[in-house]
Amino acid sequence: IPNIRFINYRFILVAVSGACIIGGMTTFVIRGNKKYDIDFTGGTLVQIQLNKEIQPGIVRTALGETGYDEAEVQSIWSGDNLTQFLSTSAEFGIRIKELGDEKIRQKITYFG
Repeated sequence: IPNIRFINYRFILVAVSGACIIGGMTTFVIRGNKKYDIDFTGGTLVQIQLNKEIQPGIVRTALGETGYDEAEVQSIWSGDNLTQFLSTSAEFGIRIKELGDEKIRQKITYFG
């Protein structure tokens, strides 16, 4: 059984732990909130399903016209062959920061 006296190193280890915590918090603050997803900044993830397949660029353009230039649009592929690359889709996931109830109704009406 090794005889290591961890208590002797407690002040050094507390200092190292504190430096790691302060370094992590400093990095978090310096990066700014633009690099964090809706999990950390708040926002809305909306999944829409359309009657016909369209390109994701059309959805991005429509969102940009309604004031959401920074919205992230992802195609959601479903069907028999999920490995085939498709340029169009009928289902999309949209991530928007700070989406209120009125804006949700506006988006549903716009795409509806």
